[in-house]
Amino acid sequence: MIRRLSIPLCAALLLGCVSSAEDSELAAEVGTYLNATGIIPQDTRDAYNRHSGKIVYVGPGVNGSPHFTYYEVTSPEEMRQLEIAAEAALKKLPNVRKITLHFMEKEVIRQHADGSSSRGRENEIATIVVRRES
Repeated sequence: MIRRLSIPLCAALLLGCVSSAEDSELAAEVGTYLNATGIIPQDTRDAYNRHSGKIVYVGPGVNGSPHFTYYEVTSPEEMRQLEIAAEAALKKLPNVRKITLHFMEKEVIRQHADGSSSRGRENEIATIVVRRES
């Protein structure tokens, strides 16, 4: 009896923790509002390759809760511009529940002798969460 209940319960819990295609689409839509600020350059290939420069990583989150991690966006004015853009996105996109903006000082990537790499300790400057008003 317990075994029969535990499998569907575990599956339901896991499905609540996995991003869907809709979550990815919502994150991309929110990204268009944030990108319109011009804070992150359109071509970030050089920053990705060097792990240096303004860059953003997008996570779709779950249930309409995307998160964006910004590196080297350190000025309060730029952070506020992104927050305003997130607020605008929340007003226009009804399926988005909250948007989280993480601001990190800089990327720290360690290259290992075997060719692999890993992230080192990174300093978070601020986190801003914009939520839909109930």
